[in-house]
Amino acid sequence: MKDKFVWKTIGHQRQKNFLEKSIIKNAISQAYLIAGKEQLGKRALALDFIKLLQCGEADGQGDKSEKNIPCGRCRSCLTLEKKSHPDVLIIKPAQSESKGIKKEQAIGIKEIRKLQHQLGLYPYCSSYKIALILEAEKMTKEAANALLKTLEEPSGKAVIILTTQSENFILPTIVSRCQVLKLLSVSQKEIEEFLITQGVNQQEARKLSKLSNGKPELAFEFYKNPEKVERFFQVTKELQKLIQSDYNERYKYIEKISKNAAESKEILKIWLICFRDMAFEKLNCQNLKITPSYSRPSQIGRGGDDGDNYSIRKIFKIIRSIKETEKLILTTNVNARLALENLALEI
Repeated sequence: MKDKFVWKTIGHQRQKNFLEKSIIKNAISQAYLIAGKEQLGKRALALDFIKLLQCGEADGQGDKSEKNIPCGRCRSCLTLEKKSHPDVLIIKPAQSESKGIKKEQAIGIKEIRKLQHQLGLYPYCSSYKIALILEAEKMTKEAANALLKTLEEPSGKAVIILTTQSENFILPTIVSRCQVLKLLSVSQKEIEEFLITQGVNQQEARKLSKLSNGKPELAFEFYKNPEKVERFFQVTKELQKLIQSDYNERYKYIEKISKNAAESKEILKIWLICFRDMAFEKLNCQNLKITPSYSRPSQIGRGGDDGDNYSIRKIFKIIRSIKETEKLILTTNVNARLALENLALEI
């Protein structure tokens, strides 16, 4: 019998090969940590792996001929598609809104207690009890310590999968008990080829794959929601206007975007791309730019200056500040508006 593993995740072949070998050798680890930037496919890879582990065909419940895993037909596959699998628990930060301000809540001790209870039960219809914690860096200290205790008392039928933007955001004692899979950017060619299989014409596929900057989930999002592409370029225009604005106008803009944490993060990502493209423009590497229509720094200096304020050193400093602001908003309880206002003073 020769099984064929089927993955929906785009790219990351080395990580797929590693997980396939662990299944073939029956060497499944107690815990996995999938680390990488947003929209690289961490969630997709985790869910694909769960489907491989839980598929009834993989258990040998199907026929003995060559077969695809996951099969898509067995009880386990069908319940996973419906997001109602009794042996799989998915935990992620909840959304909340207060006084018109939207924020993501931390993953607390209550969710980890639920995980502990779930993993303590014997599998109902599959090989494993599995818990997937998305954005694990958002666990509270209490929740992280409770999870660590669970990892210190392994169960043979339990698998815990964590996703995070960086293993540096997770307790080292948790990381040390996990198989760490680091995801890097996916090649533009792989993303382009995937989009073509989805019915996108080659020219549009090339445009979206470049715009996604190595993030297959973002490329697919752009394909499914063309208005998000329009929003991307709208934010670049808003940034051009912001750079030319006085501080009063900047504070008004920051007040508006800081009311929605998710939107703030998306805007910061686009700002990062814009300033990165500014750097490529300064270094005469136009072929590496994602936003070819974005203006040169010398054309957008505020107050009518000649653009000297946007030297390559200045641009790199702003890029570091954007990354630091994104990290502050992501991993701390810092006031998002204050962090964004400080950033607005620099750009």
